[in-house]
Amino acid sequence: MATSSPARSSGSGGSSGGLVLGLAAAGLAIAGGVALLLSGKKDGGKPSSKAASSPKKVVPKRTPSQARQAGQASEASGAAAASAPAAAPQPSSSAAPAKKAAAPVLPPRSKAAAGTAAAAAGAAAAGAGAAASAAKQEAEAAAAAAKQKAAAEAAAAKAAADKVAAEAAAANEKAAAEAAKQKAAAEAAAKEKAAAAEAAAKQKAAAEKAAAEKAAAEKAAATKAAKDKAAKDKAAAAEKAAAAQAAAAAKAAAAAAPAAEPAAEAEQQAEAEAEAEAEAEEVVHEMPSGADIAALVLPADAVVPTKEQPADEPVELLSAIEVPPLSFASGDAAEAADLNELETKARNMSLHAHKLVKDNNNIVQGSKEQKAALDLLLAPEHAGKARPHLVAACAFALGDMMLAQKKVDETKKALAIAYQTAAQIDDKGPQVRALMNYAYILKSERKAASTRATYDEALTLARSQHGATHGMVEKIKYELTAFLGTTGREAEAANMLISSAAELLNEAERLAAEEAAKPAEEKEAEKAKAKEAASKANGAAEEPPSGLEHVAGEGQGEEEEEEEEGMTPAQQAQHFAMRNLMNAAGVLDGLQQYERGQELLGRAADIAVCAWGPGSMQHLNVLYALAQHFRRRNMFQESIDFHEQVLAIMDESIQVYSPELLQNRIAILRDTAVLLDKVGQAEAAVDYATGALVNAQTLAGIMSGQQRTTQHPILEPFYRLLADLKEKIGDEAGAAECRRMANAGRLSQRMAAAGGKQQQQRPQKPSGGRKSGTGASTARAGGRRV
Repeated sequence: MATSSPARSSGSGGSSGGLVLGLAAAGLAIAGGVALLLSGKKDGGKPSSKAASSPKKVVPKRTPSQARQAGQASEASGAAAASAPAAAPQPSSSAAPAKKAAAPVLPPRSKAAAGTAAAAAGAAAAGAGAAASAAKQEAEAAAAAAKQKAAAEAAAAKAAADKVAAEAAAANEKAAAEAAKQKAAAEAAAKEKAAAAEAAAKQKAAAEKAAAEKAAAEKAAATKAAKDKAAKDKAAAAEKAAAAQAAAAAKAAAAAAPAAEPAAEAEQQAEAEAEAEAEAEEVVHEMPSGADIAALVLPADAVVPTKEQPADEPVELLSAIEVPPLSFASGDAAEAADLNELETKARNMSLHAHKLVKDNNNIVQGSKEQKAALDLLLAPEHAGKARPHLVAACAFALGDMMLAQKKVDETKKALAIAYQTAAQIDDKGPQVRALMNYAYILKSERKAASTRATYDEALTLARSQHGATHGMVEKIKYELTAFLGTTGREAEAANMLISSAAELLNEAERLAAEEAAKPAEEKEAEKAKAKEAASKANGAAEEPPSGLEHVAGEGQGEEEEEEEEGMTPAQQAQHFAMRNLMNAAGVLDGLQQYERGQELLGRAADIAVCAWGPGSMQHLNVLYALAQHFRRRNMFQESIDFHEQVLAIMDESIQVYSPELLQNRIAILRDTAVLLDKVGQAEAAVDYATGALVNAQTLAGIMSGQQRTTQHPILEPFYRLLADLKEKIGDEAGAAECRRMANAGRLSQRMAAAGGKQQQQRPQKPSGGRKSGTGASTARAGGRRV
């Protein structure tokens, strides 16, 4: 009993020692597993190639907890090792108990427990490695996905950039192609333009060559005609000289004869001289026919505008303007009856409006009063109560007042009312007047197409009522041709005038044949009828007057017109033909077609001399036109010769000068003085300038209500001209006196203006004066006025 206790005691001690060893081994296994797990996690679970190739052991780096666990295990292992030798030398009473005590079951169990723990640790380490591997794979997959996504985005960005670059390249290529196309088109257009310019230049050169050849031919023809005329004149002069010699011989014989025979001889001499003059005149001048004049019309290819024509524009006709409803009293009874109450009231209102404008210079209030009068007549409740003449008169008066205030739309409306109203009147004069005023407004607005259409309508209307030989027709024609000249269509205007002259000469031949077949009584009746028609030629309603009819007339070039009393219908047609040729010559001079202009003036002179005789007013007008023609050509001596012919005729044929004729004489004297100065005849120029001044002083006296005056505004240019001419011939004192008079006149004018005392009066026309419808004037003598 005593021996067994120590043995158990040692056996239990060995058992406890084995347990400790097992625990230590398990701890080492766990520590090793953890270390393995940590080392595997660090290098990705793969064995190191360096460890595999070298026997050197690599000690993994431990964490602090692992180091503590390893220290404890090391201490436990050291304790176990220390306890083992101490147990070995113990004495035992027998071998069997010692063996039995040394071989307990506990140590194997400790190994088993250690193995299980190690296995568990390995499993845990494997799980941890698997988790770590899974985590790593997941991280790698995420990294790969992110990398793939970044690559895809980069590829997409590159593709977008490539697309933008491709589009930009395509756009640049397209732009380059378009630019090349435009450049090619521009080059083609430039080539076409150059070709067109070249063709135009060739055409122009051909036209100039043709014109030059034609001008040369015309000049040759004119030279030949001049030579022929000179020969004829020389022959006529020779005949006249022979007749004069014969008359002188007869006169000498009569002086030697008995006193009973001189009267008969003188009569024979006068007859011989008259026959010689008649023969000479018949040789020089011959009435041209319509066919002769028609041959002078410009060819169609020569009618080229000298200015660029405006683009097409809508035509504004007077008939298209809206007006209030119009209804009038009609019938012969209504026209013959006295004014009714409505018409009397409207007329009084219109007269009061006229007084406001003319006497009080209150055009604003006057136009309001005139409009009220017209509105009264056109009120719906007064429909059919007013006669058209009165309505037209009120409309014309209102139109004149509105035009004076530059109210264009109101003027057009008033003219439209007058035009529509005048359609109810048999005489188309009021309608023509409305159209002419409307054309004037359209000209000021630069509406060429509308202006031309309005003139054409007026011309057609006048022709339909009066025929070709009427003053109204001529006036419209002159207005139209003047308008064509201002728009660069001078050649067209010249053609129109020449064609009209040919037509008028044909009409004159027909009328002359009819007149020759009529009895004297019928001729006298027609002459009286013609005088009555002439007084109504401008047929616009004259009552009540507005006092402003001249406002529209200023733009239309109204002026004093030539006397036509005593003309037969054939002579009137010839007169208009002559005026057409003179105007056409002026147009051609403006185009510098001087030879053709001279030819037309020569034909006009033939008409004047053949129809009215040499030295007539018509002949004088043509001579003055020839003087102006040669002046424009710088042929000053020829111009002087014609001026002197005109003055000689005036001195022989005019006994008493009207203010208009006196103006004409002053202009001729002054022009002659200027021309003489140009050709170096200063002394003769002084004589003509003095004559111009004296006549101008007489005219100034008439304008001032005196016989003659030396102080008047119109005299200053005549004093200045005379002063310059006197200075050229060395008359310094005379020149100084003329300048003193000019300065005195200017000073007197300024003082009168400053004191409000200046009075200027228009020259009074002769009481028996008459107007024609040509628009020409004896005061112009072929187009010249001072």
